[in-house]
Amino acid sequence: MGKIYQVTVIGLNRENMTIDLCDTEEQMNAMTVLQLKEKIGERLPGNSMDNIRLIFATNVLDDKMTLGCYGVQHKSVIHMVIRKTDGVESETRRNRQFCDPPSSRYSFMRQRVRGHGKEPNKMSVEKAYDPSDPSFKFVDRLDEIDPYQDESCRAEMSCGHAVTPGSLTGWCRSLLSKGQSKFTCPAVQPDGEMCGAEWSYQEVRRFALLTAEEMDHFEKELARIVVAKFKTCPGCKTYVERQALDNLCFDCTICEESNKPTMQFCWQCLRPWKGRAPRSDRCDNEDCSDKVLELLQGCGTITLSQVPGVGPCPSIRACPTCGMRVEHDKTGCKNIVCPRCQVGFCFVCLKLTGQCLQTSSYFRACSSGIAPRQTAMPIW
Repeated sequence: MGKIYQVTVIGLNRENMTIDLCDTEEQMNAMTVLQLKEKIGERLPGNSMDNIRLIFATNVLDDKMTLGCYGVQHKSVIHMVIRKTDGVESETRRNRQFCDPPSSRYSFMRQRVRGHGKEPNKMSVEKAYDPSDPSFKFVDRLDEIDPYQDESCRAEMSCGHAVTPGSLTGWCRSLLSKGQSKFTCPAVQPDGEMCGAEWSYQEVRRFALLTAEEMDHFEKELARIVVAKFKTCPGCKTYVERQALDNLCFDCTICEESNKPTMQFCWQCLRPWKGRAPRSDRCDNEDCSDKVLELLQGCGTITLSQVPGVGPCPSIRACPTCGMRVEHDKTGCKNIVCPRCQVGFCFVCLKLTGQCLQTSSYFRACSSGIAPRQTAMPIW
């Protein structure tokens, strides 16, 4: 019997399903997302695929596109989300990214690549390019992610900077560990600025020579970051999504089919719904409230010691673009970059970095002063 091309779908009840697709790589590349949904539907009788989203890496898959367009390959991991037409955006997990100087980036990255960081066992695989592989452009330059890498073939990425598979794997893994779903080049250019060019997952997968285990880790982490804006049904543990913003009462279609008591739950407190519906503020469960706003209102204060003239400001801020909660490590300048939307803003005045710098600088107090504690979240 020949090889069967498969994907793993993390679906209802957060269970893994192995979906057999076809017999050849060409057939798999040509298969549409809609055809994949039909195969998933065969495994889930009674569930409409019309309300299903499929997510691979950072992409929400379009029904009309082919799997090849998204770089889906044999054994790829795809997440499934149940979509509802009522609801609100969910809170996301906390994370942060600071304005580290290039030297700090290199130091952190070198530890990860060499296996001396928080996940040493995951970086034990020694990898090197095959010098005879014509699919790579090899260059006689130092590895521009980690110049301390051992001598081996260096390949040129799409941005023009040289890498080795080990340094590329380590750098991209460190980005994932900080909650970032975009892979950007950290090489320092002649003007002292970081390159910042964005690499697709497909490019990283190829140039990093990711093993099957590493691909599984990368794809699950990328999808987890993307689905962080969704919520998990407290009953069936399926990822669910809503679009409308005026009703916290959520009906889970999966729980409805099994008549579970959690089939109707509060999007805010994730407990079985109590009280009248629809409501946009809270349900009647005790202590049901917007925990993010409570955190923003009640968090402590910090002082940015390297920014003279700035007094205590809240220790936690919501990104003014996407609403993600971020913290400042109290070192360096006052500006940070949101790890989710990648938009920079001032932690003090909450203006976008470009706007703040029109009347101030990275290490000077803001002309508009310290922004008060936030009382509303942006919709992203």
